[in-house]
Amino acid sequence: AEARQWIEEMLGEKLGALSLQEELKDGIVLCRVVNAIEPGVCPKPSGAKMAFKQMDNISNYLKACTDLGMPAGDLFQTVSLFEGQDMPKVVVNIHSLGRVAV
Repeated sequence: AEARQWIEEMLGEKLGALSLQEELKDGIVLCRVVNAIEPGVCPKPSGAKMAFKQMDNISNYLKACTDLGMPAGDLFQTVSLFEGQDMPKVVVNIHSLGRVAV
């Protein structure tokens, strides 16, 4: 809930009614959040519905996290989010991004 609230504050808008995993799965929201912290650090996300494009968005987000100085231990594997395999690790990443942003 805290991660969702922080994302909403960073974007200045509410996420939809879906689960956090479903809201973040295509990587677009994450790319927007990291670009709100450091404009241009992440390429413009693709709005395509193809899985490989969505996973590219997530990969671009993770690279941006690294570029912002996030510790490698706070990153997650793309499939952890895309397939919902390890959402606790994704939430840890979001909290870490909040610390990096400060």
